[in-house]
Order: sequence, then structure tokens, then C-alpha cells
Amino acid sequence: MKDLWPMLEPVKKTKLFSEMYGETVAVDLSMWIVDSNCVKQMAGAVTRPHLRWEIIVEQLTLKVQVQL
Repeated sequence: MKDLWPMLEPVKKTKLFSEMYGETVAVDLSMWIVDSNCVKQMAGAVTRPHLRWEIIVEQLTLKVQVQL
């Protein structure tokens, strides 16, 4: 959806994963996929950067018991 993030800006909340213990959250992985595909340091070193980010997020959510 075009211009979604600017529309959501007024209700945006920034939290650490540790502050979301036991909560359920929605995650937009598309931003992480695009971001990880654009990191020049990963070029050639990581063959599937989107999977790397998914594993990192999954580990964080399991650590603090956040449900996706």
C-alpha cells in the first residue's frame, strides 16, 4: 500500500523486544527483506539474507516470548 508508513506515523510506538514480553505483534518482513538485500557488506557473504533476518527475529521473539 503506497504511503502506509506516513499514515501510521501518528500512532507509531517504538519499543524494545524486552518490553513486549508476552505480547502479540505483527511484523512487516518486506522492509527487512529489502533492507537485508541492500546491505553491501552481506553481498557474497550471505546467500539468503532474508532468511538470516527471519532467524534473528524468531530467536528474539522466542527469547522474550513475543508471539508473531
